[in-house]
Amino acid sequence: MLAGQRVPRRCENGHNGQNRQRQDRSSRRDRAANVDGEGCFTPPEMLDVQEKSKAAYLMLRFGGPDANLGSVNVVGNIGVRYVKTDLSSHGQVSFPTGQWYTDALASGQGACNAANNGTNQATDIQCWLTPALQAYSNGGGTANTLDGEYENWLPSFNVRFGFTDSQFVRFGYSKGISRPDFGLLRNSVAINAPPIDVSNSSPYLVRDAAGNVTGYNFVFSAEAGYAGLKPVEADNFDLSYEWYINKSSSFTLGLFYKSLENTIAGL
Repeated sequence: MLAGQRVPRRCENGHNGQNRQRQDRSSRRDRAANVDGEGCFTPPEMLDVQEKSKAAYLMLRFGGPDANLGSVNVVGNIGVRYVKTDLSSHGQVSFPTGQWYTDALASGQGACNAANNGTNQATDIQCWLTPALQAYSNGGGTANTLDGEYENWLPSFNVRFGFTDSQFVRFGYSKGISRPDFGLLRNSVAINAPPIDVSNSSPYLVRDAAGNVTGYNFVFSAEAGYAGLKPVEADNFDLSYEWYINKSSSFTLGLFYKSLENTIAGL
């Protein structure tokens, strides 16, 4: 199987060549600068993933109407499936634009004078803006490609024991996989601008032992997929008892157990 996608999200207005109407100024500038033909989507919003899988399966049947173990009839099969998956995800690390820096600079008082602070203002953000922060927020990006592969052996076993013509016990075991959603394999990191909060209760302020503000933590958050995600693996066990009382009635009791590995949870 070969699967490859380069899928952008739909625009809110439904037109791929127009900007969304509801977004912040920084996002509008990012989309306005897109390359012709890319529509209203930034590079981190593009999905460029290729997935190839090869598989082989072997099954052996055993038992039959005349195959008995003592007085118990036995019918079943055993098999194994081999799957190899190759994955290539293309993306980039995208840095924030300098719009947040410009806005923060314009919101300052112009001097680091604590006497000018408002009632609920602990510091002037201009005191902590640096050229390094401005250089980091250049709106650029660095291309990145992640290639990977994984193999899975998936055995299965099914057997039915017939004690009479109307009473049976079935047991089954199988191992299966569920690959991650394509959207989770996006190999792009979008670094967001830091929040600016200079209020007295701001969690980003750095204070000394006396409570004086001595710095500001500029926290750049990021959103990313991860092309190295492994498929979820499941070991499945089933046991059932069946009693066919007559042509229109039956009694069935079933038990099952499933064990999962490599589960994926969103945050």
